[in-house]
Amino acid sequence: AAGAVEKKLLHLCHVAARSIAKRALTRGWRAWLNMATSMRNRRRKLQVCLLRLKHKRLMPGWNAWVQQNQELRWQQRLLCTCIGRLRHKATALSWSAWQSMCLERKYMTLLLVKVAGRLTNRAIARGWNRWCDLCDERAHQSTHMHQVVGRLAQRSLACAW
Repeated sequence: AAGAVEKKLLHLCHVAARSIAKRALTRGWRAWLNMATSMRNRRRKLQVCLLRLKHKRLMPGWNAWVQQNQELRWQQRLLCTCIGRLRHKATALSWSAWQSMCLERKYMTLLLVKVAGRLTNRAIARGWNRWCDLCDERAHQSTHMHQVVGRLAQRSLACAW
């Protein structure tokens, strides 16, 4: 058992040493990559400057095209964002409708249980029914308040959008 523990500790030490060695290698790689990226960006900027100096007559048209292309991309991103928001709104509306249907089914089931109880034992059912009515009314008010608060929250989110 002691030999197995020593082997595990030795293995963990080797893993830690490799991790430390890889960490230093990763840092070096990232530094080189950042330097290469900045040099590439500088080279591109210099090429653009040289092209502008070389082709002075063509550059206004090129710049106009680049600006129009950037504006078109911005409009496309905005349109995709709006479409996504509309999808989420439709999903929220269908979720709300499904919740309302489930609550209605639950209420109808409880109503059927009440009717069955009244029909089987009227004397005991009167007191029970009064108590159940009170509980149902409180539960209905609570769920109604939750729905109202949820709708108000959805409206505030819709107004913010």
